[in-house]
Amino acid sequence: MTPISSPTDRPDPDGFTLIELLVVMAVMSLLATVAVVSLRDQPGFVDRSRKTGEIIASLNAARDSAMRTGKPVSVDAGALAEAKLDPQDGVGGKDAIVFYADGSSNGGVIRWGERPLIAVDWLTGEVRRAR
Repeated sequence: MTPISSPTDRPDPDGFTLIELLVVMAVMSLLATVAVVSLRDQPGFVDRSRKTGEIIASLNAARDSAMRTGKPVSVDAGALAEAKLDPQDGVGGKDAIVFYADGSSNGGVIRWGERPLIAVDWLTGEVRRAR
């Protein structure tokens, strides 16, 4: 007759050891560091990121101004950066986003080259980074 072993007599085959988890975390942090350094060194990455923040702040300020004063406020997207606007309905000019007193806008997508940078919703006037 074979003796019945208790669960404490054999190692648990399920799960990972602490050493294995630490090694995986070290490798992942090394890869993340390399990725950040390589992205940061790309020309225009920091400038584009900074410009995006400035444009979003300008657009939000224009929307707030339109809602506060009750008058439409137009923002020339081309003057904000080396950007191009793709308007959704063509209202307010080719390169302008217009915010209305109710918070809505003519909407559009501001592009940096071919890459979408900022999207403005026509119904709500919400300004967000494009995906």
